[in-house]
Amino acid sequence: MRGFAVPAYLHHDDGHLAVEMTIVRPPYLLDFAGALLDEPFDFHEETWEAWEMDRMEKFEDRCLR
Repeated sequence: MRGFAVPAYLHHDDGHLAVEMTIVRPPYLLDFAGALLDEPFDFHEETWEAWEMDRMEKFEDRCLR
């Protein structure tokens, strides 16, 4: 998203259920609303396509492609 600093993924630890990311300066946005902790994520191609289409509709020209 233009104008926002986006943290980069560095590492994850399954044992601690932790994700390590870079530190960014404001303005920034972290959105974990779609995170799943108690069940595995469905990585089927159709699922990703639907997710991308949903984001394109929501964010229009501000969506990263």
